[in-house]
Amino acid sequence: MKVLRLVVILVALALIAGVAVAQDERVLVIGHAESTDSLDPARGFTQTTGVINRATYQPLVTFPDEDASAILPSIASDWDISDDGLSYTFNINPAAVFSDGSAITADDVVFSLNRLKNVSGSPAFLAGNIASVVADDEDTVTINLVNLSPEFLARLANYAFSITNADVVRANGGTDAADAASTDAAESFLNSTSAGSGPYVLESWEPQVQTVLVRNENYWGEAPYFDRVIITNIPEPATQKVALESGEIDLALDLTSDQIAGLEGNPDISIFRGPGNIVHFLLMNANPDVGGPVSNPLVQRAIRLALDYEGYSELWGGVQPGSIMFYGNAYSF
Repeated sequence: MKVLRLVVILVALALIAGVAVAQDERVLVIGHAESTDSLDPARGFTQTTGVINRATYQPLVTFPDEDASAILPSIASDWDISDDGLSYTFNINPAAVFSDGSAITADDVVFSLNRLKNVSGSPAFLAGNIASVVADDEDTVTINLVNLSPEFLARLANYAFSITNADVVRANGGTDAADAASTDAAESFLNSTSAGSGPYVLESWEPQVQTVLVRNENYWGEAPYFDRVIITNIPEPATQKVALESGEIDLALDLTSDQIAGLEGNPDISIFRGPGNIVHFLLMNANPDVGGPVSNPLVQRAIRLALDYEGYSELWGGVQPGSIMFYGNAYSF
């Protein structure tokens, strides 16, 4: 069950006009309780990693910005699914380029997905059902699955499937070989700069202090509004609230429901409620030796029916997103 992230936007004249700095940049300052294990798409699997990599990389497909109601083209312009549902063929948008201006090719897709699987980092399980990734030609790639997976396209929208610049990552120690778990050495490089095609480029990351993103001048989509985005680590929600009200930050990502209630009616503050990127889940092991009575599907159903969903909705801001069902080591939407 997804927790709702309450994003509070300070609407002030300085934000509308763009924060004035020496270069007259438009700067957005975000207060956030940082949780970043790595900014390498093949290794990172925490909340802040998702926020940053969503801005600096792109997967083959994506969701609408406001929800997950549809699967939209991203690096892939379109795709076909085989009759047996085991092969997905993607055509790469010819306009798609990396931040260095080089074209995105099928080789980059093959490299990125194989590296995700073979590095065996935290998100590698997402690629566990991939049997092979084949470059049919320079602009077409086919992903073959081991087993039927109706949710596969939705899974591809996860930032772990970000397409990285294969030449750049290889030049900085990266590999997609079968032994990548022990031989890949690109994480340090990818923690200091990005090698993607998103609207922003990672300028710097000082863990638990600050992350700075700058506009990707070669971005092939609609140019982002802000020239620079600064994500500053503010662990305490109360401190975020004070920083927001004083104008020190423009967005607060981690305020509690009680704090939000105290901001209602403030003409300088706008409150946005919507699905967030944190997942709370209830584990019920299907193995009788481990789960005991809870391994019984009827007991699991009874527990789900007994949960206080209205209470959860109120606790997390009043919006109920779709839930995720977990089965063993895999999950489905």
